[in-house]
Amino acid sequence: MSTDPTPHNRAVVLAVDSVPEDGLLLFALREAVLRRAPLRVMHVRQRMPLSTEFMGAAAENLLQDPLDLDKAARRQLDVVHGRLTTLARESGDPEPAIEILLSVGNIAREVARASEDAQTVIVGVQGGLGRWIAGRTALALALVSREPVIAVRGPMRPGPIGIAIPRDGASHRAIHEAFAAADLRRTSVRAIRATEEPLADDELPPRHPMRDDADIAEILAGHRGEWPDIDVETVVYSEAAKWALLRESEQLSLLVVGSSAHGPVSGALLGSVAVAMLHHAQCPVMVVPTSTS
Repeated sequence: MSTDPTPHNRAVVLAVDSVPEDGLLLFALREAVLRRAPLRVMHVRQRMPLSTEFMGAAAENLLQDPLDLDKAARRQLDVVHGRLTTLARESGDPEPAIEILLSVGNIAREVARASEDAQTVIVGVQGGLGRWIAGRTALALALVSREPVIAVRGPMRPGPIGIAIPRDGASHRAIHEAFAAADLRRTSVRAIRATEEPLADDELPPRHPMRDDADIAEILAGHRGEWPDIDVETVVYSEAAKWALLRESEQLSLLVVGSSAHGPVSGALLGSVAVAMLHHAQCPVMVVPTSTS
Protein backbone atom coordinates (compact mmCIF):
# COMPACT_ATOMS: atom_id res chain seq x y z
CA MET A 1 0.00 0.00 0.00
CA SER A 2 1.27 3.49 -0.80
CA THR A 3 0.74 6.94 0.54
CA ASP A 4 -0.07 9.82 -1.76
CA PRO A 5 2.37 12.55 -0.73
CA THR A 6 1.87 15.97 -2.25
CA PRO A 7 4.51 17.24 -4.69
CA HIS A 8 5.41 19.92 -2.15
CA ASN A 9 6.60 17.41 0.47
CA ARG A 10 10.38 17.50 0.64
CA ALA A 11 12.06 14.09 0.54
CA VAL A 12 13.94 12.13 3.16
CA VAL A 13 17.29 11.15 1.58
CA LEU A 14 18.88 7.79 2.43
CA ALA A 15 22.53 7.60 1.31
CA VAL A 16 23.76 4.03 0.74
CA ASP A 17 27.01 2.52 -0.52
CA SER A 18 25.81 -1.11 -0.52
CA VAL A 19 22.71 -3.05 0.54
CA PRO A 20 22.13 -1.73 4.09
CA GLU A 21 21.04 -3.71 7.12
CA ASP A 22 17.30 -3.91 7.71
CA GLY A 23 17.57 -1.68 10.79
CA LEU A 24 18.71 1.27 8.69
CA LEU A 25 16.04 0.65 6.04
CA LEU A 26 13.31 0.46 8.70
CA PHE A 27 14.53 3.69 10.27
CA ALA A 28 14.46 5.46 6.91
CA LEU A 29 11.00 4.11 6.09
CA ARG A 30 9.62 5.22 9.44
CA GLU A 31 11.21 8.67 9.11
CA ALA A 32 9.62 9.14 5.70
CA VAL A 33 6.21 7.96 6.95
CA LEU A 34 6.35 10.20 10.03
CA ARG A 35 7.30 13.20 7.91
CA ARG A 36 4.73 12.29 5.20
CA ALA A 37 7.53 12.52 2.65
CA PRO A 38 8.92 10.47 -0.24
CA LEU A 39 12.05 8.43 0.47
CA ARG A 40 14.93 9.17 -1.92
CA VAL A 41 17.50 6.35 -1.93
CA MET A 42 20.82 7.56 -3.28
CA HIS A 43 24.09 5.87 -4.18
CA VAL A 44 27.14 7.85 -5.25
CA ARG A 45 29.84 6.14 -7.28
CA GLN A 46 33.04 8.00 -6.63
CA ARG A 47 35.17 9.02 -9.57
CA MET A 48 38.28 7.01 -10.35
CA PRO A 49 41.41 8.65 -8.85
CA LEU A 50 44.19 9.69 -11.21
CA SER A 51 46.57 7.26 -9.54
CA THR A 52 45.63 3.98 -7.87
CA GLU A 53 49.10 2.63 -7.18
CA PHE A 54 48.80 3.25 -3.43
CA MET A 55 45.56 1.21 -3.37
CA GLY A 56 47.23 -2.10 -4.10
CA ALA A 57 44.77 -4.93 -4.82
CA ALA A 58 41.83 -2.60 -4.17
CA ALA A 59 42.80 -0.68 -7.30
CA GLU A 60 41.43 -3.50 -9.45
CA ASN A 61 37.87 -2.50 -8.56
CA LEU A 62 38.55 1.13 -9.41
CA LEU A 63 39.93 0.17 -12.82
CA GLN A 64 36.75 -1.60 -13.89
CA ASP A 65 34.72 -0.19 -16.75
CA PRO A 66 32.55 2.65 -15.32
CA LEU A 67 29.57 1.21 -17.18
CA ASP A 68 30.03 -2.11 -15.38
CA LEU A 69 30.28 -0.26 -12.06
CA ASP A 70 27.08 1.64 -12.82
CA LYS A 71 25.27 -1.59 -13.69
CA ALA A 72 26.43 -3.17 -10.43
CA ALA A 73 25.31 -0.11 -8.48
CA ARG A 74 21.88 -0.17 -10.14
CA ARG A 75 21.50 -3.87 -9.27
CA GLN A 76 22.25 -3.04 -5.65
CA LEU A 77 19.74 -0.20 -5.70
CA ASP A 78 17.13 -2.55 -7.14
CA VAL A 79 17.76 -4.93 -4.23
CA VAL A 80 17.45 -2.05 -1.76
CA HIS A 81 14.20 -0.94 -3.39
CA GLY A 82 12.78 -4.44 -3.20
CA ARG A 83 13.80 -4.83 0.42
CA LEU A 84 12.24 -1.49 1.34
CA THR A 85 8.97 -2.55 -0.28
CA THR A 86 8.98 -5.86 1.62
CA LEU A 87 9.80 -4.23 4.97
CA ALA A 88 7.08 -1.61 4.50
CA ARG A 89 4.54 -4.33 3.76
CA GLU A 90 5.64 -6.43 6.75
CA SER A 91 5.59 -3.46 9.14
CA GLY A 92 2.00 -2.61 8.31
CA ASP A 93 2.89 1.07 7.91
CA PRO A 94 2.00 3.02 4.78
CA GLU A 95 4.66 2.70 2.10
CA PRO A 96 6.13 6.07 1.13
CA ALA A 97 6.85 6.91 -2.47
CA ILE A 98 10.39 5.64 -3.14
CA GLU A 99 12.78 7.41 -5.51
CA ILE A 100 16.08 5.84 -6.68
CA LEU A 101 19.04 8.03 -7.63
CA LEU A 102 22.48 7.02 -8.88
CA SER A 103 25.13 9.73 -9.14
CA VAL A 104 28.86 9.96 -9.84
CA GLY A 105 31.28 12.22 -7.98
CA ASN A 106 32.20 13.17 -4.43
CA ILE A 107 29.70 11.55 -2.09
CA ALA A 108 29.35 14.47 0.32
CA ARG A 109 28.88 17.04 -2.44
CA GLU A 110 26.49 14.90 -4.47
CA VAL A 111 24.32 13.99 -1.50
CA ALA A 112 24.34 17.61 -0.32
CA ARG A 113 23.16 18.67 -3.79
CA ALA A 114 20.42 16.02 -3.79
CA SER A 115 19.30 17.12 -0.34
CA GLU A 116 18.78 20.78 -1.23
CA ASP A 117 15.05 20.09 -1.48
CA ALA A 118 15.04 17.44 1.27
CA GLN A 119 14.01 17.47 4.92
CA THR A 120 16.89 15.38 6.21
CA VAL A 121 19.69 13.02 5.13
CA ILE A 122 20.12 9.55 6.66
CA VAL A 123 23.32 7.51 6.59
CA GLY A 124 24.13 4.22 8.29
CA VAL A 125 27.00 3.71 10.74
CA GLN A 126 27.96 0.10 11.44
CA GLY A 127 30.62 -1.66 13.51
CA GLY A 128 34.35 -2.24 13.07
CA LEU A 129 36.20 -0.61 10.17
CA GLY A 130 32.86 0.00 8.47
CA ARG A 131 31.82 2.05 11.47
CA TRP A 132 34.89 4.27 11.11
CA ILE A 133 34.38 4.70 7.36
CA ALA A 134 30.64 5.38 7.72
CA GLY A 135 31.36 7.75 10.58
CA ARG A 136 33.69 9.67 8.28
CA THR A 137 30.96 9.73 5.63
CA ALA A 138 28.42 11.05 8.13
CA LEU A 139 30.95 13.67 9.23
CA ALA A 140 31.57 14.75 5.63
CA LEU A 141 27.83 15.03 4.99
CA ALA A 142 27.30 17.00 8.19
CA LEU A 143 29.92 19.49 7.05
CA VAL A 144 28.30 20.31 3.70
CA SER A 145 24.60 19.62 4.13
CA ARG A 146 22.20 22.50 4.69
CA GLU A 147 19.70 20.06 6.20
CA PRO A 148 19.99 17.84 9.30
CA VAL A 149 22.02 14.64 8.88
CA ILE A 150 21.02 11.55 10.86
CA ALA A 151 23.68 8.88 11.47
CA VAL A 152 21.98 5.57 12.35
CA ARG A 153 23.37 2.47 14.03
CA GLY A 154 21.71 -0.46 15.74
CA PRO A 155 18.01 -1.32 16.00
CA MET A 156 15.31 1.27 16.62
CA ARG A 157 14.16 1.59 20.21
CA PRO A 158 11.68 3.76 22.11
CA GLY A 159 12.94 6.57 24.30
CA PRO A 160 13.09 10.34 24.66
CA ILE A 161 14.68 12.72 22.16
CA GLY A 162 17.91 14.12 23.60
CA ILE A 163 19.06 17.65 22.85
CA ALA A 164 22.58 18.72 23.78
CA ILE A 165 22.59 22.13 25.50
CA PRO A 166 26.12 23.64 25.45
CA ARG A 167 27.12 26.33 27.95
CA ASP A 168 26.48 29.03 25.38
CA GLY A 169 23.07 27.56 24.61
CA ALA A 170 21.87 25.30 21.82
CA SER A 171 20.79 26.80 18.53
CA HIS A 172 17.15 27.63 17.88
CA ARG A 173 17.12 25.29 14.90
CA ALA A 174 18.60 22.32 16.82
CA ILE A 175 16.04 22.71 19.61
CA HIS A 176 13.26 23.05 17.05
CA GLU A 177 14.34 19.80 15.35
CA ALA A 178 14.44 18.00 18.73
CA PHE A 179 10.91 19.10 19.66
CA ALA A 180 9.61 18.36 16.15
CA ALA A 181 11.13 14.86 16.32
CA ALA A 182 9.52 14.28 19.73
CA ASP A 183 6.18 15.47 18.37
CA LEU A 184 6.37 13.10 15.40
CA ARG A 185 7.32 10.16 17.63
CA ARG A 186 4.92 11.07 20.47
CA THR A 187 7.70 11.01 23.05
CA SER A 188 9.44 13.41 25.44
CA VAL A 189 12.47 15.70 25.21
CA ARG A 190 15.51 15.38 27.45
CA ALA A 191 17.70 18.50 27.61
CA ILE A 192 21.27 17.50 28.46
CA ARG A 193 23.95 19.84 29.71
CA ALA A 194 27.44 18.90 30.88
CA THR A 195 29.92 20.94 32.88
CA GLU A 196 33.35 19.79 33.98
CA GLU A 197 33.08 22.04 37.01
CA PRO A 198 32.04 20.24 40.22
CA LEU A 199 28.42 20.67 41.20
CA ALA A 200 27.63 22.64 44.36
CA ASP A 201 26.64 19.56 46.36
CA ASP A 202 29.56 17.12 46.54
CA GLU A 203 27.15 14.30 47.24
CA LEU A 204 25.33 14.70 43.94
CA PRO A 205 25.96 11.93 41.40
CA PRO A 206 27.53 12.73 37.99
CA ARG A 207 24.04 12.76 36.47
CA HIS A 208 21.81 15.18 38.33
CA PRO A 209 18.17 15.84 37.32
CA MET A 210 17.38 19.56 37.34
CA ARG A 211 13.78 20.08 36.28
CA ASP A 212 13.73 23.76 37.25
CA ASP A 213 17.07 24.94 35.87
CA ALA A 214 16.34 28.61 35.08
CA ASP A 215 18.95 29.04 32.32
CA ILE A 216 17.88 25.96 30.35
CA ALA A 217 14.21 26.73 30.97
CA GLU A 218 14.74 30.15 29.37
CA ILE A 219 16.49 28.58 26.36
CA LEU A 220 13.62 26.11 25.84
CA ALA A 221 10.76 28.47 26.70
CA GLY A 222 9.65 29.39 23.20
CA HIS A 223 9.70 25.80 22.01
CA ARG A 224 7.80 24.54 25.04
CA GLY A 225 5.17 27.13 24.22
CA GLU A 226 4.92 25.81 20.65
CA TRP A 227 4.66 22.19 21.84
CA PRO A 228 2.98 22.45 25.27
CA ASP A 229 2.01 18.76 25.36
CA ILE A 230 5.60 17.48 25.14
CA ASP A 231 7.14 16.53 28.48
CA VAL A 232 10.62 17.97 29.05
CA GLU A 233 13.27 16.71 31.47
CA THR A 234 16.55 18.51 32.16
CA VAL A 235 19.66 16.67 33.33
CA VAL A 236 23.09 18.11 34.13
CA TYR A 237 26.32 16.11 34.25
CA SER A 238 29.46 17.04 36.16
CA GLU A 239 31.77 15.64 33.47
CA ALA A 240 32.88 16.30 29.91
CA ALA A 241 30.05 16.69 27.41
CA LYS A 242 31.05 13.77 25.18
CA TRP A 243 31.02 11.31 28.09
CA ALA A 244 27.70 12.65 29.36
CA LEU A 245 26.08 12.37 25.94
CA LEU A 246 27.50 8.89 25.39
CA ARG A 247 25.89 7.76 28.65
CA GLU A 248 22.58 9.31 27.68
CA SER A 249 22.69 7.83 24.18
CA GLU A 250 22.10 4.39 25.70
CA GLN A 251 18.57 5.48 26.67
CA LEU A 252 17.57 7.81 23.83
CA SER A 253 15.74 7.09 20.59
CA LEU A 254 17.54 10.05 18.95
CA LEU A 255 20.21 12.54 20.03
CA VAL A 256 20.21 16.02 18.46
CA VAL A 257 23.38 18.13 18.39
CA GLY A 258 23.97 21.46 16.69
CA SER A 259 26.82 22.40 14.40
CA SER A 260 27.95 25.78 13.17
CA ALA A 261 29.82 24.13 10.31
CA HIS A 262 28.82 24.55 6.69
CA GLY A 263 31.08 24.17 3.69
CA PRO A 264 34.09 22.06 2.71
CA VAL A 265 36.63 23.92 4.87
CA SER A 266 34.64 24.15 8.07
CA GLY A 267 35.62 20.83 9.66
CA ALA A 268 36.99 22.40 12.80
CA LEU A 269 33.65 24.13 13.39
CA LEU A 270 31.70 20.89 13.69
CA GLY A 271 33.08 20.41 17.17
CA SER A 272 34.68 17.48 18.97
CA VAL A 273 31.43 16.58 20.72
CA ALA A 274 29.44 16.20 17.48
CA VAL A 275 32.30 14.22 15.92
CA ALA A 276 32.48 11.90 18.95
CA MET A 277 28.72 11.32 18.81
CA LEU A 278 28.80 10.48 15.10
CA HIS A 279 31.44 7.83 15.76
CA HIS A 280 30.41 6.40 19.13
CA ALA A 281 26.84 7.22 20.24
CA GLN A 282 24.59 4.25 20.93
CA CYS A 283 21.53 5.80 19.27
CA PRO A 284 20.86 7.65 16.03
CA VAL A 285 22.45 11.13 16.02
CA MET A 286 21.00 14.12 14.21
CA VAL A 287 23.54 16.86 13.42
CA VAL A 288 21.71 20.11 12.74
CA PRO A 289 23.52 22.89 10.86
CA THR A 290 23.02 26.17 12.64
CA SER A 291 24.46 28.35 9.90
CA THR A 292 23.94 28.24 6.16
CA SER A 293 26.25 31.08 5.30
